[in-house]
Amino acid sequence: MGHVVRCIALAEMLKNSFKISFAIQNPDEQLIDAIHSVTSNIINLPETADFRKDVLNFIKYLDPGDGLQPKFYDLVLSRTAKQDIKTGTPLTWTLL
Repeated sequence: MGHVVRCIALAEMLKNSFKISFAIQNPDEQLIDAIHSVTSNIINLPETADFRKDVLNFIKYLDPGDGLQPKFYDLVLSRTAKQDIKTGTPLTWTLL
C-alpha cells in the first residue's frame, strides 16, 4: 500500500498543473477517500495477477490523441522502434 500512498502524494503535488486520474484495483473505502482528496476521477480496474490482462484493462482508458488506437497493442508490442521516441509523442506506424 506504500506505493499507492506515494502516488497520492505525487498527485497532490501535481493536481494544480495536471488533470489527475487514478487507476487502481479493488480500493477499500479509506483508500477511496484518500484518492478523492486529489481527484474525483478514479478508474476501478478488475483485479488480476496477469500483467497482460492488467494492461489490456487499463489501456482502454488512455487517450491516444493522434497516435495508434489501443486495439493495436499486440501488434505494437512485438515491434521495434526505428528511432528514439520522446515521451508524449503519439505513436504512429511510421515510427515502428
